[in-house]
Amino acid sequence: MITALDAIVRNDRYPLSPRIRTLRELSQAATGAAPAGTTAAAQGSTPRRPSAGTGGVTEMKPYHHGPPLTLGGAAAARVRLVVWCRDCQHQVEPDPAEMAERHDAETTVPDWRRRLVCGNCCSKQIDFVATAARR
Repeated sequence: MITALDAIVRNDRYPLSPRIRTLRELSQAATGAAPAGTTAAAQGSTPRRPSAGTGGVTEMKPYHHGPPLTLGGAAAARVRLVVWCRDCQHQVEPDPAEMAERHDAETTVPDWRRRLVCGNCCSKQIDFVATAARR
């Protein structure tokens, strides 16, 4: 059972998730040692910013809570919206100004996302990221 637990911990995509931390603690309690193949960051120590190209764990930026971004605000700030379908991976980058004109400038981006349907497979499993415009 310990071997299976170690395999789950080693192969998980999200090594810092609460589920994996719990499994890691169970494994450590049973064996008295850290599971083989885990990194220091995955064992609960503070994540560090890796060197370029290392593919390691990076520090998470703190979330700043405030009012949600509106389509009008996204257009004014020249925010880049990247939208994709979780079912078929179809991806588009709609123009925020055009979306604000079509859906009302005061519509929040999360409310706008709930209205979206994939143009490729008609799925409503849509995800997005708002990021700085390309330079």
